[in-house]
Amino acid sequence: MTDVSRMRVSDADRDAIVAELQQAAVEGRLSLDELDERMAEAYAAVTWAELEQVVDDLPEPVYQEPAPVEEMTHAGLARVRSLTVLSLGAAAVPVTFSSPWAGVLGGAALVLGAFALGVGDNSRFDRNAVIGGMMLGVVPIGFFSFLLLLFST
Repeated sequence: MTDVSRMRVSDADRDAIVAELQQAAVEGRLSLDELDERMAEAYAAVTWAELEQVVDDLPEPVYQEPAPVEEMTHAGLARVRSLTVLSLGAAAVPVTFSSPWAGVLGGAALVLGAFALGVGDNSRFDRNAVIGGMMLGVVPIGFFSFLLLLFST
């Protein structure tokens, strides 16, 4: 049977022990001088017995699971949709006077707005934001339609 304490350690093993030492120093269990001494011992350790001796008087580290990422709720998705439509409509208005691409932004605001209203279960704010974005999206389409009518005759 192989004695584990006599087995040689890897660089990754040393680094893990040094991380434990650093955490202990952050928690106030080691002074900076002790930390320096123990880190030097950890990096000089060849076997597990030598490496474990560096942390034998410290408590086992407690690893916490990361908090689960919450899924976006239906209300959160509705808010994102409504603000997207409002942003597209608001961006289309100033672009109207400098680029014909404003019609594309306005059209996108209208199409996405119709989709957002069709999904249902929007709050009052979300519904108003969508309608406002759609109204702003009509501005460049109306402006370019007016120009086409004006110059086509």
